[in-house]
Amino acid sequence: MIGIGLEMALASDRARYERENATKYIAFDIGCIECGEPSKLIGIFDSREKAQAACDEAEEIQQKPENWTGEHWCEVFEWDGKIS
Repeated sequence: MIGIGLEMALASDRARYERENATKYIAFDIGCIECGEPSKLIGIFDSREKAQAACDEAEEIQQKPENWTGEHWCEVFEWDGKIS
């Protein structure tokens, strides 16, 4: 039988591992190939919906005449959270 403190520590470690290794969604602004405007990371999110909302907002801002800097394309990519 494990002590309560160790049991709680193991549960905490397991929860942190699952949280850190859960699927993430990367919102990415792919820059303009025609004018050379660079690509950039918008953010890393826990849900596809939040990542898509960030992309939609970035595209809306990009399309305003005062912000227009080339043809951008925003995309959401699924990431397993691992770095190889």
